[in-house]
Amino acid sequence: MAVKTFQTGSAPLLEVAADANLMVSGWYQDTVEAQVRSEDILTAEVQEDKLRLYAEGDLVLKVPIQSRLEVTLVEGSLTIATVLGEISIQSVGGHLNLQTTGPVTCGNVSGHCKFTGGTGSLRIRNIGGNLKGGSAVGPLIVSNVGGNIKLLDVLLVEKVHAGGNIKAKFPTSPNELEALAGGNIKLWVPVDANFNLEAHSGGEKVVLQSGNEPQRYSTGRHRATIGAGGPLVRLHAGGNVYILNSGWEEDLVAEDFVPVEEPSHDRTSSLINDRIERQVQAKLRAAEARASAASRRAEAKMENAMRKLDRFNLPNLEDFWPKAGSGIAAGAPPEPRSKVSDEERMIVLTMLSEKKITAEEANQLLDALNGKFGH
Repeated sequence: MAVKTFQTGSAPLLEVAADANLMVSGWYQDTVEAQVRSEDILTAEVQEDKLRLYAEGDLVLKVPIQSRLEVTLVEGSLTIATVLGEISIQSVGGHLNLQTTGPVTCGNVSGHCKFTGGTGSLRIRNIGGNLKGGSAVGPLIVSNVGGNIKLLDVLLVEKVHAGGNIKAKFPTSPNELEALAGGNIKLWVPVDANFNLEAHSGGEKVVLQSGNEPQRYSTGRHRATIGAGGPLVRLHAGGNVYILNSGWEEDLVAEDFVPVEEPSHDRTSSLINDRIERQVQAKLRAAEARASAASRRAEAKMENAMRKLDRFNLPNLEDFWPKAGSGIAAGAPPEPRSKVSDEERMIVLTMLSEKKITAEEANQLLDALNGKFGH
């Protein structure tokens, strides 16, 4: 492992890119520490107001807590923890994990996104997988999510599309919101919430809880004024729509984040080891697939050759192997047989000349008749 340190001040502007995984954590020092597998994969450029870092592999950074980050491209997964300056992310090829961050703007995330403890707004354009988050102070603005959305004490605003379900517990009364989901939409709101509801249910079921008793509507479309009314909340679900104020299903916590206090050397080793393990497993699977395909091709060729041989009434090869009850010990080598006869050889050569078999199949037949069996 190689470590490089850069003097930056307490609130530097950092531009970062990595060809693999990137992990960034804040610390109470006026320096940036970069950890990579070897120095030759790290490129650093110090400009007047910016430090640019690019790694041709995994990169682990320790940065001042008030750092501002511009992450251009991360081919693997990105984790950012305890960085309170503004964060801009263009593209993440893997998953995105955010823990205790300042305002974040992100373009595209190919995998899942998970966040907790945000101190500013979170704006994400596209997420290929699921979105899961909790305990954010600022609002969440996300345009497209390929999978499910699960939010705990997060205020979802503006317009969102989700391919799966949307399940969210709002910490305050909703703001303007339009949510479209391929599955169900289930929202928990405070009992004193004030907003106007417009719900469309493909499952023709809208459940609205007022007080302790939920009201069920089976028309598939329902409008209602909640409390004193207010912002318009429009919900379009391929499944059912639920608006509740109690009975929160506590299956959402912002877990599985790498602790900031965990030694950075261990994190680097873990990133590298995980990557090596994935590469090894991929090569093993590819080798197994090639071996299996080769075995199937060899078996098919031998079966085809033996079927052609049967048409010429050649001796049965099974006659040269011991049969059950013959008195020959299991695993004992078979009795040597005489070399292939001239008659047998002529039959094989005739089949070859008439192009009924290939040269390779002819050799296999002659080897078989001579008692030679390849491995």
